[in-house]
Amino acid sequence: MPVFSGRDLNSLEDVNSPSPTDNYVLTYDSATGMWLPEDATDLAATKLREKEVMWYFADVLTSDDYHGRYINVACTMTKVRCERNAGTSYTFNIEKRPEGSAFSAGTDIWSADEVITANESITVFSSGAVSAGTWLYMDVSAVSGSVTDFLVAAVLTVD
Repeated sequence: MPVFSGRDLNSLEDVNSPSPTDNYVLTYDSATGMWLPEDATDLAATKLREKEVMWYFADVLTSDDYHGRYINVACTMTKVRCERNAGTSYTFNIEKRPEGSAFSAGTDIWSADEVITANESITVFSSGAVSAGTWLYMDVSAVSGSVTDFLVAAVLTVD
């Protein structure tokens, strides 16, 4: 293996950066197996802007509010992915509650509760904007059959 002197990254066999440029970073491209330069400003504006909030429940669940997740920056909800194991259906909404009111009723992201009967992704929201300093709660309104596991992932994009 050749000794790397630290002076020329492009001399490494898995790096393709012949002309280093200010404010660029190396990112790995699994399709080519190479480290390639990418504008750090573009990277921050796109790839680093997504957050994911997850809830996982095991065993039989009942109607209740579950597991608040704190969002510290303004975001827009873009997708909610749901996976249900066993049982018939799972009915829920996600509530937004302002900081200082985490234990009070909030604003639902859907105008009506979602009924999940299969694994699915939801991309339409009546209230998808999430302000900085917001708690997100999973509000379960009904469980049908013996749902053994339920997983919800809310995907948010930082505004």
